[in-house]
This record gives sequence, structure tokens and C-alpha cells, in this order.
Amino acid sequence: MELIVLSQDGCAPCKVLKDYLTRELVEFTEVNLSKLPHLAEHYSVMSTPVTVLEEDGEEIARVHGFVPEDIMELAENI
Repeated sequence: MELIVLSQDGCAPCKVLKDYLTRELVEFTEVNLSKLPHLAEHYSVMSTPVTVLEEDGEEIARVHGFVPEDIMELAENI
């Protein structure tokens, strides 16, 4: 399973989320939608941050915004 953080340049909650996951030693992949805008449509993202849990390329769950309890629940599955 893979934890993916969808973020954008200049997004303060995105930075807080990435810093939080790094501090908690959670392994994640960051996708910067400012640099890869076509992925916003692929993931149906209207606002950031969005944290997605995928398995074999298929979405299992997602969390919108910075909600530490919900994000850590996803992280427990990787």
C-alpha cells in the first residue's frame, strides 16, 4: 500500500501535513499538483491537501484537508 499526499505550491495546510507526516516518520509520496495539474483531474481533487491510500494503483481511502487522526488511521495500513 502507498500513502499519497496531493498538494500545491503555496498551500499552507499542505506544508503542515507534510511536516506532520515527516515528524511522525510516516512514509509517503508527494504529488505536487502545481507541477502535475493533470493529476488533479485523475484524482478528482478540488482543493488540497488530499491524502490518498492506494493499493496496486487502486484508491482504498482518502482524507480531505489536514485531519491528523484520520490521516494516521490511513498510515496504519501501510
